[in-house]
Amino acid sequence: MGTDELLKSKSSDYCFGQGKFWIFETVAQTLDLPVEKVFEVFMTTKLLRLTSLLRKQAAGEAPNHEGVLDTIQDMKGYAELFEEWYKSKQ
Repeated sequence: MGTDELLKSKSSDYCFGQGKFWIFETVAQTLDLPVEKVFEVFMTTKLLRLTSLLRKQAAGEAPNHEGVLDTIQDMKGYAELFEEWYKSKQ
């Protein structure tokens, strides 16, 4: 599944009936943070997951759930959503 298809599919799960930025904007409002910071947190979480998965792989262990490639796809998705949101605010 390509990044665009993955984004649409996941957005449907996270933001059904809302805009695609709804979850980021709602978290920002709930925690009184800038939306940019919420994107940063989501992306940092994925980067740390990737680091952990690569360490696990180097130790010869398999992931319990989504693997390295899935995590990279998620990172790309968050980056694309952030770029789109950011451009919409310019």
